[in-house]
Amino acid sequence: MNTVRVRVALIMIKDDSILMIKHRKDDSEYWLVPGGGIEYGETVEQALRREIMEECGVEIEVDRFAFSCETIGGHHRHILHLFFTGKILSGKLKLGTEGNLVGLGFMKIAELPTITVYPKVTDTLMKLARGGSFEPRHIFGNIWED
Repeated sequence: MNTVRVRVALIMIKDDSILMIKHRKDDSEYWLVPGGGIEYGETVEQALRREIMEECGVEIEVDRFAFSCETIGGHHRHILHLFFTGKILSGKLKLGTEGNLVGLGFMKIAELPTITVYPKVTDTLMKLARGGSFEPRHIFGNIWED
């Protein structure tokens, strides 16, 4: 079935670090900003709260929309990614039980260029994490490509 998936992600910055989650698919490993797909009838905020609880085990507060991008192909998918900023309200970080999740934690912002991040938004994340101000933006085109 050919559909467009909408994925929400929450950028959580603490000091000079950003929360990232590591996935393993087949023989490859990569990092993402925690989040996931919106289910039918769910608001963006509800999806963020559910996905972060499932993947990270914490309650969150959503602050604001940061940026969007899209990925097409790569894994035979078309995904519209919506990134928001926010923070942890309560709970202790704990990796979710989905089989493809293999790591979770705050990572130094300076380390982002040394790891594989999907979608390829490392520069945008680094700018945001370093206090760069920009209006919410949209990055169009396929930025997942392997």
